[in-house]
Order: sequence, then C-alpha cells, then structure tokens
Amino acid sequence: MRQKQAMHPEYPFVLDTDYRLVQSVSTAVFFVLFLLVFLPFGVSNYNPEHEYTLEFLLAMSLFGLSTGVTVLASEFLLKPKIPGPVVTLRGVILWSAWTCLAAGLANYLLYNVMGEWHDLGLLSAVLFVANCTAVLIFPLLGTFFFFRYRDLQSNFEAVLDSGGTGIDSDQLVTFAGPGSGDRIVLRLNDFLYGQAQDNYVALHYLEGDTLRQHLLRATLTSLAKDTAGMGIERCHRSYLVNLGRITCVRGSGSSLYLSVEGVPEQIPISRSYRERVLAGLRAHRGLTADIPG
Repeated sequence: MRQKQAMHPEYPFVLDTDYRLVQSVSTAVFFVLFLLVFLPFGVSNYNPEHEYTLEFLLAMSLFGLSTGVTVLASEFLLKPKIPGPVVTLRGVILWSAWTCLAAGLANYLLYNVMGEWHDLGLLSAVLFVANCTAVLIFPLLGTFFFFRYRDLQSNFEAVLDSGGTGIDSDQLVTFAGPGSGDRIVLRLNDFLYGQAQDNYVALHYLEGDTLRQHLLRATLTSLAKDTAGMGIERCHRSYLVNLGRITCVRGSGSSLYLSVEGVPEQIPISRSYRERVLAGLRAHRGLTADIPG
C-alpha cells in the first residue's frame, strides 16, 4: 500500500481557488500571446509585411477569451464534482489532457464560426486540438510546478515548526569508507552535513562549539545507505544533511535551500530529493500524517 501511495502522491492544492484561477488566466494569456507572436510568421503563412491591426488583435483576443472561459468552467464547475481522482498524479495528468481537449475544441469551434465553417472536419479538428495542446501544455505545466514547489515549501515549514523528534540525537553514527582506516564515529547531534568532493566526502561536524571537517574516502550513496533511519538524509547529489539540525527552509519556486544550525552557508535541495527529505523530516519529528501546506 505504501509503495502505491508513493507512486501516486497527492496534490491537494489543485483544488485551491487561487490555483484554479491562475490556471485559467495563465492559459488564456499565454495562448493569446503565442498567437500574436507566432501566427503572422508561421511556416505556412509567413507574411513579413503583416500589420497588427485592431481587427487582428480583437480576433486573437477572442481565442484567449474562449480558452479562459472554457478552463474556468472546467475548473470551477466540473472539477469540484470529481475531487478524489483529480488530486493524484494520474488525475493531474488526465485532467490536463481534458483541459487541452476542451480548450482545443472550443477554439476549433470559434475558428470555424469566424471562418464561416470553412474548415469543419474530423482530421482538421484532430490537428487543431493537437496544435492547441502543444501550446497550452506550457502554462499548464508552469502553473502546476509553481504551486507544487510552493506547497512543498509550506509543508517543510509546517514540519519544522511542529517541534519534537522521534530519533535519539545522542546515538553514535559510524561513517565508513571501503578501507579499514576510512572511518569516523560521531554523535548524531554533532554531525551537520556531508558534501561530495571528487572521490571523498567532506563531513562537517561540531567539536564543542568549533566547526570541524573530516575528509572520508567514500560516496554519498554509500553513506546515505549506511545511515538510513538515523535522521540523516540525502538532499542533493552533492549533499547529505542531518535532519535534526535543519532550522528552516528558504527560497521559493524551483530553488529551495536548507538552513542548518551552525552552518553559515545554505544547503540546496534538488527537485528529485524534496519528497524524500520531507518524508524524512516527518519521520524524524515523529509525524505520521501529512501536514497541509
């Protein structure tokens, strides 16, 4: 059951009003801007002498209005009736496909009304919708990832504010490499983070109040595996961090950084490790339920 949930994480923010509004407005605006920039200079209708007349601008604006109204209707009238499936990864993908289909068909209908039904046909409809999808997928993805990263940051902050810990910070942790001499034992609470440096890992830790560094001939992958379940988690291809020493998460959008107690520089969290770090923080704080962002 847990593996299935990991494969289909939930995205409750897709039901938020601000998300649905941004989704509707961004698709409409992006579609209009794309038409204004690309349409006069397309491969099959290139016209270097094209002029942006008021009639042309109004016509392109109608396509934006059609897109916006269609997406608004889908987001606020249809989506609330099927909230469960929509918040899963599969649901987000299917809903995005439906949004492209609905907006594409609405614009195809408008296109034929404006052209007095000059291009009505199944093949034309399929090609038209496919072209619309190729354009609309950008604002759809952009909006989703923007809110996804914002939601992740909110979850990080909520977990860090929860306090408490489910791991003994006084336990001893052994960091070992392949050689018999490649070994150092630290108290968990003294270890801050590890950073990959070629064939070595620089382990940063506290000795009293002094920040120390020890070079260990090892890989982050092996160290992360050896310290699994101890509150030490990989957060980047070049960094390993002590979850108990994280004080806050900074940044926004696609750039998030961890502030670690006693460390002047910030530790980056790469996209591929964010879910893992968040799950590790929840486990470290003894939390079993998701914290809403």
